[in-house]
Amino acid sequence: VDAVIIATPLFLHYQMSIDSLAAGKHVYLEKSLTFDIPQVLTLVNKVKESKLVFQVGYQYRYYSLYHKVREAITQNWLGKITHFECQYNRNSNWRNPVSDPKLERIINWRMYREYCGGPLSELCAHEIDMVNFLLNAHPVKAVGLGGINYWKDGRDTYDHVRTIYEYPEGVKASFTSVLSNAFNGYNIKIFGDKATIEIQREQVFIYSESTVNKRGTVDGVTGATIEATTQGKPVEVHFKKPGEEDVEPTTYALRDFFKCIREGKEPVSNVINAGESSISIHMGNKAMDTETVQLWKPEYSIK
Repeated sequence: VDAVIIATPLFLHYQMSIDSLAAGKHVYLEKSLTFDIPQVLTLVNKVKESKLVFQVGYQYRYYSLYHKVREAITQNWLGKITHFECQYNRNSNWRNPVSDPKLERIINWRMYREYCGGPLSELCAHEIDMVNFLLNAHPVKAVGLGGINYWKDGRDTYDHVRTIYEYPEGVKASFTSVLSNAFNGYNIKIFGDKATIEIQREQVFIYSESTVNKRGTVDGVTGATIEATTQGKPVEVHFKKPGEEDVEPTTYALRDFFKCIREGKEPVSNVINAGESSISIHMGNKAMDTETVQLWKPEYSIK
């Protein structure tokens, strides 16, 4: 056995990864990286020492959709970017059937804090990682609120979360997950002063900004704005290259994992960027739990 795939509940990620590295195995680990920040810092060092391939399941880093969006940002299609709005909503209680009550907590591990970080680590994790990828940066601070106001079934992870992160140059990114309404499901909006990009699961649209206001008489006031500056009509952005396969992004991620093992290369989704995303997640959860601002600390610098 040369490599292992670890696709277990979050609380098991760290020890399984440490044991696999100690056994000399390459590792593909499901997101997010670890259960807490100290585990992130230790695991990053262990991976660096091992010289083994360690890849994390942020498969959207391999998806040409996001590479096209990053290209659009680099080429200034959107102008000055100031905000991201991200959501990952579901209408689901996350509950699996349990035949033996003694197994309730381990089978429904996503509902309990001793095993999981809730919606931020299980759903918003992908979008947090993508904002980090698109900005080529990690957040500098986080605030948030969460709670349980719908699924009052004994769980202690939140059934809704709303966090706001600040990135370098004052860019703000909000991450929302609601488990009682699935409207628009997975969605990311990127706001610039020239245009807006909307990312859906498998499509991208760009909306240009209108910069001309029409003026007339509004409520008896002559010269008032009668048509506010608004976005234009959506235009789909085509991102697939000629001949590109139509496969799920995880397929590309696994292919890269095997290629990195054969060629001794570092994965695109590696322990460093996954570590930064995991730290970001834990900052958001702590911000919600304590209702305080969480700052990126100097010791979180893992590159």
